[in-house]
Parts: sequence; C-alpha cells; structure tokens
Amino acid sequence: DFLRMQKQQITLTRALVPLLKAQGVFVYSTCSLEPEENEQVLRRLLADWPGLRLEQEQWSLPFRDGFDGAYAARLARTTQ
Repeated sequence: DFLRMQKQQITLTRALVPLLKAQGVFVYSTCSLEPEENEQVLRRLLADWPGLRLEQEQWSLPFRDGFDGAYAARLARTTQ
C-alpha cells in the first residue's frame, strides 16, 4: 500500500526534522525502489522544509548490485 506507507514515512520524517541541529544530517532510507516511497517522499520533505538540503541519493539495484533493492538519501539541515 504505497500511499499509506508514503504518509507514514512523511509523518515520521516531519517529526525528525525539528530535532536536527543546524548542519545536522540524517539519512532517509527504505528497502524499496518505488518512487512513491522514495523520491516522492523526499521531494515533499524538501518542499515543506526549505532549510533542508539534499546532499546525496543512492539506489541499490538487484540486477546491478546482486542484492535486494534499496534507496538512501543524505539530507542536511541548513538553518535552525
């Protein structure tokens, strides 16, 4: 249920952002390759929190990497 999971992931990450110090970093990661759970969540967070900056994104692809698919994004808080 991608939309339900997306809502949960957005709720969780929205609770985290205010806890970050200025220049604080967190990694958003899933064991999914679905855009609804990854890029769409990330784009929404970046739109909602102008003080966040995407530093890096990475995908693990089963056919390329030889293990399950996954996604990770490193984000940093640029403001207090």
